[in-house]
Amino acid sequence: MPSQNPHRDWKTLTILLFVAAGIVLLCTLPTYSGLTGWLGKFQPDGSFDSLSQQEFSILEWILRAKALFLVLAGIFSVFNKTLVSTWMESPGNFARNFSLRSELKTLRQSTFPRQDRAFLLGLAGITLFSLLIRLIQINRTVGYDEAYTFIHFASRSLRIIITDYSAPNNHIFHSLLVSLAYHIFGNHLWVLRLPALLAGVLTVPAVYMAGKAIYSCSAGLLAAAFVALSPMLVDYSGNARGYTLMCLFASLILWLAGQLRNNPSFIKWVLLASFSILGFYTVPVMVYPVCGVYLWLLLSWLVRDTPAETRGRFLTGFILTSLMTILTTLALYSPVLIFGSGLSSIISNEFVQSQSYSDFLQSVMARMPRVWAEWTFMVPGSVVFFTVAGFILLPGLEQRSFKHKIPVWLPMILAISILLFVQRVAPWPRVWLFLLVFYLLWSAAGWTAFTKIAFARLQWKFHQPLLIGATLLLVILGFVAYKTDPIFNAPEESLTRNAARFVASIITDEDTLVAVSPVSIQVGYYLTMEGIPFDRFYNKARREPIQHAIVILAERSKFPTLDRVVEFQLLQDALDVQKAELLYGYKRMRVYSVPALP
Repeated sequence: MPSQNPHRDWKTLTILLFVAAGIVLLCTLPTYSGLTGWLGKFQPDGSFDSLSQQEFSILEWILRAKALFLVLAGIFSVFNKTLVSTWMESPGNFARNFSLRSELKTLRQSTFPRQDRAFLLGLAGITLFSLLIRLIQINRTVGYDEAYTFIHFASRSLRIIITDYSAPNNHIFHSLLVSLAYHIFGNHLWVLRLPALLAGVLTVPAVYMAGKAIYSCSAGLLAAAFVALSPMLVDYSGNARGYTLMCLFASLILWLAGQLRNNPSFIKWVLLASFSILGFYTVPVMVYPVCGVYLWLLLSWLVRDTPAETRGRFLTGFILTSLMTILTTLALYSPVLIFGSGLSSIISNEFVQSQSYSDFLQSVMARMPRVWAEWTFMVPGSVVFFTVAGFILLPGLEQRSFKHKIPVWLPMILAISILLFVQRVAPWPRVWLFLLVFYLLWSAAGWTAFTKIAFARLQWKFHQPLLIGATLLLVILGFVAYKTDPIFNAPEESLTRNAARFVASIITDEDTLVAVSPVSIQVGYYLTMEGIPFDRFYNKARREPIQHAIVILAERSKFPTLDRVVEFQLLQDALDVQKAELLYGYKRMRVYSVPALP
């Protein structure tokens, strides 16, 4: 029911805004030395060095900006009493009329209506085939990044996972999912890859949903087929990293943006913010798809390509969910910022350090061909041509076929370009995995627009069943191609696993394992499956005494000989290399027994 005393409510809100501004300003009063000294009392060693002076200054300015925002909001409230009072009554009206169950039902019906049954059956078939394709190599040899993620993050305590960003391998939300799967199902390679696998498979229906919301069912179904068969997307679905999760969340926010542009609602805004937050908590480079999607929504609102009767609520939802995404993401990363590896580990690690503009442009030009080479690896030339042609067709046919005033690919490319020039960082090809999904969607939309116009002129009425059949035939042929490909389908011999099994059979309590990354990480992962913890490996930072060493190395690597490994680990004065004995040698893997010097 309406408030009995709107004047009192307005007065209370205004006072709270100014009080909150004062509290935030008070938080900026402690000095850097005073704050770190107080926080150090909660650390075992009495020091708190995870917050640098530069990071403290950045946090200080963020708090000052928040205080200024609260002061300005308070001043606005003082001079706009009637308007603010009306806004304050809106949540009450909303609460009386809101039904979560009803909104979710409406969202489900708009996404999967009964009349789309043929498309949904086709989507189910495509999704099943995508799972079968991705299961073919689920137990291939563990990669370095996967093993590193498990050993240093996912297999450790919850505190380590949410506070340690010392290496970008810790895609935190993905690491939490791997940790959960590990504690439920045990230490198996398929368990390590389970979150990435499920995310890769779920991206198939997610891109269909996005395609349907923005273009048509036909575009969504064809895009789902492309995503199901893309070798790079298949490959990363069997790679225990957070990139397929980013693809999934990027597809979902694109779907919700398409829904919001046509029919905004509270639950859609909340889901848009939630998936954006989860994407950020997985990989910070989620900033690219999120900024692109939000820019598209803003431009659509500015050119009045949203329902006229909801323009005010649309803008309110846009602003509130933007703030919700930013503030919640900061809150989730606060354990890293305050108690963990610090802000610099996120914004200025070696992989995201800004370059000069000349170096940046050179890096971009050098990496663009590599991105395209990975996108098209193992893809037949005719299929590459088909997808490129569809993407080229889309700009000329989109407005005519789909009536978009602002095509979604335009603000996406614009947002990415601006962010790249601001950051001056040329990301690795894996960062653009989400963009591969979007590219395939845009290519499918281009061909859908073309066939829609062509069939309309021919006055054929069965083009949709024909398209569904052709798409399913494409996926079935793709599945057969994967199953019969001698490279993709051949069982891969794991040299590192064989070496780990041998080491596990001979290691004693007196032995110290010595190796250099990536051999130590990959062999170490398989040793954990044999019940041997990774801390059995020698760490030169701790300089533990050695009674006897088992040295593991790989020829044709950066450290291909026993002398090179011992020298790198600074063990020349601890191990008697002259008395080393080769215990195991198979292909390029070697295991030596090396006694300690007397």
